[in-house]
Amino acid sequence: MSKSCHGLWEDLMTCIAASECVQSRYQNGGEVQSVMKECLKPEHENEVPSDCRTLQKAYFNCRRGQLDMRNRFRGNTGY
Repeated sequence: MSKSCHGLWEDLMTCIAASECVQSRYQNGGEVQSVMKECLKPEHENEVPSDCRTLQKAYFNCRRGQLDMRNRFRGNTGY
């Protein structure tokens, strides 16, 4: 993984791990990674805070920018 998106990734994982969706499903015996993937799906949108959704979109745009050749010289947006 590129370092330009790493800060967004860490913030997204922290936000998702603290969400109500992950907490309730993890206590019921689910694996952490599969529970996080499940909670990021659109059908669980009301169980995940809007801050996490904003971070998810920012991470998506950061990863997409890594493949965009127009950003090659300017650098990718991230933090």
